[in-house]
Amino acid sequence: MIAVSATVVALGAFLINAEGVFVWGREKVNVVVNPNSADYQALQTLDLDTRLEYFEANFGTARAVYDLCEEALICSEEQGGDPRMYLHATDDVVIRAVFHDEQLQMYAVTLMSDKLAPEIEWLDVPLGRLGEVSFAEALDGVDGIDGPTDLEIFMGPQATAYAEVVAAGAPAQYRGLLLAHAPAGYSGPGTSFDTDAALQMSESQLKELAPAAGTVDQFRSSSTPNTFGEFRDDGGTVGVLMREAQNAVPLLFIGTEL
Repeated sequence: MIAVSATVVALGAFLINAEGVFVWGREKVNVVVNPNSADYQALQTLDLDTRLEYFEANFGTARAVYDLCEEALICSEEQGGDPRMYLHATDDVVIRAVFHDEQLQMYAVTLMSDKLAPEIEWLDVPLGRLGEVSFAEALDGVDGIDGPTDLEIFMGPQATAYAEVVAAGAPAQYRGLLLAHAPAGYSGPGTSFDTDAALQMSESQLKELAPAAGTVDQFRSSSTPNTFGEFRDDGGTVGVLMREAQNAVPLLFIGTEL
């Protein structure tokens, strides 16, 4: 009985006096069970119009900062402003964040491994998990959206990239959507990229023809994005650029060696 009482007293002292240790222990267990919990928590803070200082408080100092007009060659001084891309990267995810006038105007999240599967969310609608859902499936659940408003395929000698955007203006709360296959992103088991359909789409583009609708549908139904993002679709410098998928593709190469 004495031994039992001593144990109860000791346990009581632990719960009362070591609450901080208990909480730390719980967080420690969470890290062990989900080693990417910090990545998921940071991704939940991503939102358009975020101030740069708040963004860096959650993601830390950028690995690199690029002048968007100089690096991607998709804009000019005449379009106004000085948009810059802040690149943040871990072993499992890359964030490309474009700031204009110190506010987040576009971001793209690219998977670099199969250890993350964040939920794609747009207009408060869950679209499926990145790396698992197909391009077609992602937009199936959005009322009033029949498909992308623009798309672009790039088939190069060293890399392949695809981007599609949905730019619906006011009905979409001036929030544009980006879904893409980034060239340096994860493309291992569990993902798919319909190369045959992509080649047919690329050949049409080279002939300055619109890809056949059936080919596009085939590609979108059988291919999974490894990248998703949003852009402020309000007629500003970044929004105007992102409305054309051909401008989104070069952004996916920034920070790579491709």
